[in-house]
Amino acid sequence: DNQTVALAELLAMDREALKHLDRLRQILRKRENTLRFQSLNTFARECIAEWMPGLPGYFSLPRLRFGASSSWRRATIPSLGLEVTAQNMLEMVPQALEEGVRHFYLTFDVDAANTTD
Repeated sequence: DNQTVALAELLAMDREALKHLDRLRQILRKRENTLRFQSLNTFARECIAEWMPGLPGYFSLPRLRFGASSSWRRATIPSLGLEVTAQNMLEMVPQALEEGVRHFYLTFDVDAANTTD
């Protein structure tokens, strides 16, 4: 589910992730007095539901599934397109890394590569 994916991605990130995890901790602390009146499962779901809308948009990107459906090794990764040209490469790639892109699949326009202008 999206909550598990978001939490796993946060654990693989940097200072930005710590900021979001700290916000989750604040929500848990704020609501801890309600825990005695509800199950731990309900408490966790409500806290996560409050926390999720504040996460960066890249956590809601479309995801691709890899691996056999019965395999425990099945993986999902976010899918997005990032058009990089010779003119914007030095700007776009670092920005994508800062925003959470962790995997790049490069394709090249063969027709554009064959032009002489």
